[in-house]
Amino acid sequence: MSKRFLRFAAFLALGIAPGRIHAQSNEGALAGTVTDPAGNAVADAVVTAANAATGQSSKTTASPTGNYRFPVLVVGSYDITAAAPGFKSVQRTGVAIQIQSTTSLDIQLTVGSSTETVEVNANAPQLQTESSDVGTVVTPRQVLDLPLSTNGAAIRNSQDFVFLTPATYGTGTNGGTFEGGVSGGQAFGSEILFDGASLQVESFGDGFANEILPSVEATGEFKVLVGGIPAQYGRTTGGVQSYSSKSGTNDFHGGAFELFRNTALDANTWFNNLSRAQNGPNAGNETPADKKNNYGVLLGGPIWIPKVYDGRNKTFFFFAWEQFRQNQGYQNLITIPTQANLAGDFSQNLTTVSLGINPCDGSTIYQGQIFNPATTRTLPDGTQCRTAYPGNVITGPLSTVAQSISQYIPKPSNGNLTNNYNFTGSYPIISTAETIRIDQSFGQNNKVFGSYNVRDNVRNNNIGGLLQLPLSSFLTFQDLPTHIVRIGYDHIFSPRLLNHMLIGYTRVLNKEAFITATQGKDWPTTLGVPGGSGPLFPGIGISEGSTVSFGNIEPLSNQGYNSKISDNSYYFGDSVSWTKGRHNFAIGGEYRYELSISGFVSLTNGNFSFGREQTAATVGTSSASGNGVASFLLGQVANVYGTNSLVTVRNVGQYYATYIQDEFKYNRDLNLSLGLRYDVDLPFKEGHNIGSQFDPNFINPATGIDGALVFSGSGPGRDGFSSRWVNVYYKNIEPRVGFTWSPSSLDHKSVFSATYNVLNAGIFEWQQIYAGIPAGYSLTGQLNNVSNPFGAAELLDPSSTVSPGIVNPGQYGVPATGNSVNFDRTQLNNQSIPWNQRGFGRPGFYQTWSATVQQQVATDLILTLGYLGSRGTHLGSNLLSVNNINPSNFNLGAKLNDQATNLPYPGFTGTVAQSLRPYPQYSFINTAAYGENLGQLSYNAMTAKLERRFHNGLNLLASYTWSKILTDTGNIIGGSLGGAYTANIQNPFNLKAEKAGFA
Repeated sequence: MSKRFLRFAAFLALGIAPGRIHAQSNEGALAGTVTDPAGNAVADAVVTAANAATGQSSKTTASPTGNYRFPVLVVGSYDITAAAPGFKSVQRTGVAIQIQSTTSLDIQLTVGSSTETVEVNANAPQLQTESSDVGTVVTPRQVLDLPLSTNGAAIRNSQDFVFLTPATYGTGTNGGTFEGGVSGGQAFGSEILFDGASLQVESFGDGFANEILPSVEATGEFKVLVGGIPAQYGRTTGGVQSYSSKSGTNDFHGGAFELFRNTALDANTWFNNLSRAQNGPNAGNETPADKKNNYGVLLGGPIWIPKVYDGRNKTFFFFAWEQFRQNQGYQNLITIPTQANLAGDFSQNLTTVSLGINPCDGSTIYQGQIFNPATTRTLPDGTQCRTAYPGNVITGPLSTVAQSISQYIPKPSNGNLTNNYNFTGSYPIISTAETIRIDQSFGQNNKVFGSYNVRDNVRNNNIGGLLQLPLSSFLTFQDLPTHIVRIGYDHIFSPRLLNHMLIGYTRVLNKEAFITATQGKDWPTTLGVPGGSGPLFPGIGISEGSTVSFGNIEPLSNQGYNSKISDNSYYFGDSVSWTKGRHNFAIGGEYRYELSISGFVSLTNGNFSFGREQTAATVGTSSASGNGVASFLLGQVANVYGTNSLVTVRNVGQYYATYIQDEFKYNRDLNLSLGLRYDVDLPFKEGHNIGSQFDPNFINPATGIDGALVFSGSGPGRDGFSSRWVNVYYKNIEPRVGFTWSPSSLDHKSVFSATYNVLNAGIFEWQQIYAGIPAGYSLTGQLNNVSNPFGAAELLDPSSTVSPGIVNPGQYGVPATGNSVNFDRTQLNNQSIPWNQRGFGRPGFYQTWSATVQQQVATDLILTLGYLGSRGTHLGSNLLSVNNINPSNFNLGAKLNDQATNLPYPGFTGTVAQSLRPYPQYSFINTAAYGENLGQLSYNAMTAKLERRFHNGLNLLASYTWSKILTDTGNIIGGSLGGAYTANIQNPFNLKAEKAGFA
């Protein structure tokens, strides 16, 4: 263990010793000053905060300077009472305590008997004078009363309302949180808290939040912090979203609801109406199915058992259950093989367009003509050619496996050769959410809460481009169950010293599969595919004669369609809130343990490709003669692969943090916010130390030049590296400073504040978790016809037509893969290879600053004007294209596409462009998806917000943001999700030109 780590561990131990720590809270705070009519401090005044809904109360005493503070109060409406000898008691009713916010409430006592009470209603929003954070609270009533779209995806989601607050960007209340950001931060990069603990997962950061958050009926209020972030919060690119679950009260409250939509209430599409007018009603032009139901129940109150237990004022529960169901229709017009084609008759496909003379027999070659692979000849000049089938009808026997698969291909819906199948269907979606929360008080000094939220999102997805046999078109199955567990414990040592402990667990289980895999049937064996087995239907790709592929085709580069990936995040935090004179300290730390388990189904079903070439006349006419369906029927395989996944990957990451925050009430007008945070983010390490990646310092055995695949771990074939490929960064020191000034000369109705923060982003590992098994641990058996595209790679089965041009005679079906780890350093030669560089362990570095002015326009109306700015470096990016050719070679023009003659190493085959790459043995070296951190971002925004809390039936939250983002990166996980979230780089040799407006 390194000395550096031991020093950090010692520092952390000091920070989280009992009585010295403070965790992120899902509650709020109350602070202010107690004064007499002359404005002098009233020391030792007793202040009581009573929750109007639960009857629970807390007490504190004012300091010698008159300051008082309740560091932790459950969110809700409170009655605040202040009393001191010689003064009348003052009661302020309707004081709102909001999540992650410090409500400011100054109390002035008047001279009189302590038995007299002055009651004042205080439910208007208060100016923020006790802290300098910049944020907006959205209340439960706003969430429930404002319109909220489901966007056809799942239950209603509170997170959609984040985009109604200033300094946020995204798609608004119709979903799309992947594209959203807070305070100019990157997508996926916000810290999102639920009941105080983080919802970030190792794979997607905050990207799963909209799949995790519970029903809006079970969500209390939430707050969006965009600036002045206190030291209690970190691991974010600029924003913090904090949500709380609802609690029970002394009164029973319940309800039920349903949102309803049905196809019978919908109009048909314009094109369907046109089709009905031209062709009459049919299954293809009916109104697309769209049946949607969103319903649920909720109940909360005290736990009360007649004559046994009365939980009023101490024990409360809240329960909510919601389900969303949708059956949304789809329709599409595609091309599939005709019934005549599947019987071997291609006479309708033959045209009169001449392609030249057949060198085999001198006949004319026509477009669409098919040729018998058994007649393949090689002429003396090396030309290969074949003889046509008479009448364009296959006369020989067809592959028995091809005929078995053909039985599952549906009949065309019209007599056309193209656009001949109009299919309709539906994508069922079922999303269920359940919430249970228990709150318990053991006297005034001990309070415990526990919450459990579970969501199960089940849907069938359209993966595009497949006619999935033998079931409905375009369907894969996804089940995304999630679990959130939170347990919190507050202990009050004294009115000025409180400990808060929080334990959290978050699990996201993403199960995806082709629907055939759920049938429990061995499809390759049923169909007779040699060497094949397993629950998946063989994948059949036909390049001509169909616009879709058939069966379960899965790209080798992404096995996500058949995977079970479990993201588990364990959270522990503990804290102390300590009021000492004018100082209000929060001292604490947190620890997160993140485990992601990735399992992928072995592709032993076989993925077969068939093209024109195998039934074309010649190589020169293979783009127009021949037919992919004919090649399929004859069993002439162009390419085939199968994989065998040997391991389940267990990625482990850890995060440590300690901090101190001081809200220093310098005087009644001025509050200073001073904080310091230190954290260490340990990038993932595979639990069994397995892994492989590119290393530029190893000689490639096949080429003799630098650059080869290396393996982590110790033992035969391995290179002794840790599977944590990056160096851990230990210099994450984050100062937080700010002030809030509310001058007496302006009657405390104006507040000026400014902040400066340093933040560090999280390190997340989407690509390593979702891209599949590391090279060498997932064995691939693959055959292709690259060396002779005119011939076949192999045959589908022994009944296939034997061709003299076959590359691998005697091989059939799914190629063998083997069962032991492959430590060959050259196995990814001529392919893409990942590279996680040592410096990628440094997290994104953010500096943020803000300046705001709050003005109380009226008793219940507050106007806030502000400026926010940020500068980010070392951000997740897609910039480091290490294997691109230098632009100085662009003057070669079209010659770059010529075959290379000046070879970079013996045996090289490829273009001039490929030979000029720094590592010509690889097509692409992928760093963007493996933690690359070269991105930069700058953000400037002017914001305006007008806020009026619900009063006399009217609530107002109006905001406007005028902002500009300049960045060369889109999201915190770099290029791992491709162009949808990160643009392709224009010129890796001129990164300054990559920075542009983003939002």
